[in-house]
Amino acid sequence: MFIDGFSIPQYRSFGTFVQRIGPLSKMNFFIGQNNSGKSNILKFLHEHYSTLIGMAHHSGGNLKLDNTIDRNQTKSDATWVVEFGLRLKGKIHNQILDELKKRRQNSLPCNNIEKLLTAKCLSDNAGFAWFRFEGPFNSKLTLAVLLIQELIQENVILIHQWEHFWNALTGMSGGSLKDDWIPETVKLFVPVISVPKIHMVPAIRKIASGGEIKVDDLSGLGIIEKLAKLQNPGPSSRHLSQQFKKINEFLREVTGRTEAQIEIPYERDSINVHMDEKVLPIDSLGTGIHEVIVLAAAATIIENEIICIEEPELHLHPVLQKKLVQYLAEKTSNQYFITTHSAHFMDTANASVFHIKYIDGESTVTGVTTDFQKCQICADLGYKASDLLQANYLLWVEGPSDCLYVENWLKQMAPELKKGLHYSIMFYGGRLLSHLTADDEEVTEFISLRRLNQNFSILIDSDMRSATASINSTKQRIKDEFEKPGNGFAWITSGREIENYINPEQLKQGANVICPGAGDSIICKKYSDCLAIGSHNKRGKALDKMKLARQLIKSNLSLDVHDLKAQITKLAAFIRKANGI
Repeated sequence: MFIDGFSIPQYRSFGTFVQRIGPLSKMNFFIGQNNSGKSNILKFLHEHYSTLIGMAHHSGGNLKLDNTIDRNQTKSDATWVVEFGLRLKGKIHNQILDELKKRRQNSLPCNNIEKLLTAKCLSDNAGFAWFRFEGPFNSKLTLAVLLIQELIQENVILIHQWEHFWNALTGMSGGSLKDDWIPETVKLFVPVISVPKIHMVPAIRKIASGGEIKVDDLSGLGIIEKLAKLQNPGPSSRHLSQQFKKINEFLREVTGRTEAQIEIPYERDSINVHMDEKVLPIDSLGTGIHEVIVLAAAATIIENEIICIEEPELHLHPVLQKKLVQYLAEKTSNQYFITTHSAHFMDTANASVFHIKYIDGESTVTGVTTDFQKCQICADLGYKASDLLQANYLLWVEGPSDCLYVENWLKQMAPELKKGLHYSIMFYGGRLLSHLTADDEEVTEFISLRRLNQNFSILIDSDMRSATASINSTKQRIKDEFEKPGNGFAWITSGREIENYINPEQLKQGANVICPGAGDSIICKKYSDCLAIGSHNKRGKALDKMKLARQLIKSNLSLDVHDLKAQITKLAAFIRKANGI
């Protein structure tokens, strides 16, 4: 069971103001300077979250807040407050509804549930509901008094309907509005079906080389014993061998050795690696490989639970960092909370990123959703602009429609390559190379951009009108410069322009969708102006390049056109090389 959201108030470095952390995803990163409070978030999750959400869900029980919670020393006399978030229409939300339906069958008042969960005091119509609980220490954790008052004032559900609502969901009768009907009803929507098990992987990770082995320790001390069970599972646990296989596949990826294989010896005192016809202890592969295997193994052995990891970038090259995160996201089933000083994690697909800062004596949390906020994190971590100039691989194209086509082709030929992670695309504008001479200063300045990134290629329309035509001197100069030693090349279209790489049938079909009848009048030859519609003897109205591109990329475009497949294969090879893949 994953967590949708939670808050941290009055805990260690966190002060009075409630810091909401959500919406959360499978991969969640907390980035900030040293001593900003990142580790306190993981400590709170690992040591207290399960207990607190259990108290909120069973507020009528005997559990009480106690001094095991390390309160902020300047706020020790205040009432303690904590919030739990629920993503509306999300997986946990649907599971909660299913549980309530099983409990009360057809008597569930669905209309009242919708009204409650979308109340402004809970969600502010943001698609996310926050449930606030409070209590003094040595007391119970109960639904916040202010939230109860706001639900009444907002008139979410009429007062005389609350009792019926409560009765339908709990099967109880009697009671009172403020003490029973509202708090006992709302707590049923606190996002927990089963309290999640939360593991901690500390910043110091070491595989034991002998002595006592702590089987449940995810720092590395218990990994040998766990891997041994995966290597030789019993008859009733043969499925565990698939986990061992996944770990070995990851080892091969990070070492670049297709035959690499982990082995746990009989003595269970080390992890050996078979590689290059040798058997080596994993320590001999270097600290980075050692640690990344510990992390990947721990995350593979654990399934469908929550793992907190402190600073996984320690001793890891940026390439290894990205390979580890990709493995965790794609090959394992857990939810991850990761603290880091590394900006390399910010571009992880479908991840939630939070900026942690220490301001005026208190930690604050800000969700990161914009490029500007990412830049603020980089500045906070001490990165300078000159540190960030190098994209992994940079492809220059004439315009946005070219970008759409290249992405479509790359996804087919190399689906593992992700735009924004493995490569970036920038536009230079085709007019630059069509209307300037080879010696113009602007062309020289454009070529000089290669100094900023040696992993750099360019896609150019040839603009040739026949097989006997040639490219102009400006494009020839660009081509010559880009073909000098380096990880890049100049791709000049074999036909007139990039649209001439579109299969004629697909081009006609797409043209007919955006402009009915247009496909019947365009000429789809190698050197024709295939965007012109109207008379075949005279250029007529031109098709909209972007509308056409957006329509065409709705399906996979054919790669069997002219030299397209060879060029995309070449481009993908350069991108892989730049990314160490």
